[in-house]
Amino acid sequence: MNFYFSLAKVFSTLYTICNALQSAMTTSLYSTCMWYAMRFLPYKYAPAYDPVTLWKRWEVLERYKSRKKECWKVNTMRGSHGHVRSYPWTAAHPVC
Repeated sequence: MNFYFSLAKVFSTLYTICNALQSAMTTSLYSTCMWYAMRFLPYKYAPAYDPVTLWKRWEVLERYKSRKKECWKVNTMRGSHGHVRSYPWTAAHPVC
């Protein structure tokens, strides 16, 4: 009887560990960490893709490059024409 109790404890512990790992590997925090690693680590050490969102490294880098370009356009427009008033539900709302 004692053998079965210890066997049940071992399996329940393994199940809990696997469940915690699966939860940690599929959260948005893990995905955010992967994106930061893709952006800031050297190419040799950066992950090739994000397993949560399935985005590749070049897609993540392209998204942030385009975001910088859009912000540059908005800031240039704001500097030359004064303060631009925009609302979040319009297309003129800045992304950055």
